[in-house]
Amino acid sequence: MVEGWRNGVSRASHPELIAHAYFHGDIVQVRVPDDAVAGFLPIMEEVISPDAEVYDVTFEVFVRSSARREVQVDIGGEHSFSAVSLRQLHYWVPNLHKYARTPFVIVERPNDDTSLIQAYRGSVLQKPHDPITYALEVVFDSGDRRYVADPEPDDPALVADLIWDWIEESWDRLNELRWCKTDSSGQTSMVQSLDE
Repeated sequence: MVEGWRNGVSRASHPELIAHAYFHGDIVQVRVPDDAVAGFLPIMEEVISPDAEVYDVTFEVFVRSSARREVQVDIGGEHSFSAVSLRQLHYWVPNLHKYARTPFVIVERPNDDTSLIQAYRGSVLQKPHDPITYALEVVFDSGDRRYVADPEPDDPALVADLIWDWIEESWDRLNELRWCKTDSSGQTSMVQSLDE
């Protein structure tokens, strides 16, 4: 399997996508560049047993390709990915402070450079024993419309779910939040939904 992939990407003149496999008993360690994960995971899942799991060692999370969506992910300006799963988001969001000095995640859809969703863990206004909150922001039209959740959610699982909803363009749960909108003129107003 890995050899077939390596030959295929070599023939296609993409040496940057080459995978390497190491065998340790029942465990197969495969190193794949992030740009190749979306194409490589389905191949791995065809050959592994149904009860096996694929484990992303970088962020200590189990992944399945069927649950991954192709998006651009930036974690703290230190890590970038071209796909994400809900399971990864659930692991990443509460641990943003462990991955980057600036604990934020930004998600953008491919072929859409005008909108994004981002979450920043913590706030400079929080006191040491206050619960951690997340500044959650949705941006449309290259920043002409910016929405900030108010109040900031304090449940990292909810924040992960809301990011996933945005990726899936599922607006019901997002529209249940109260939003503060800033338009291109700098005017700020409270709105009931993200389409106002």
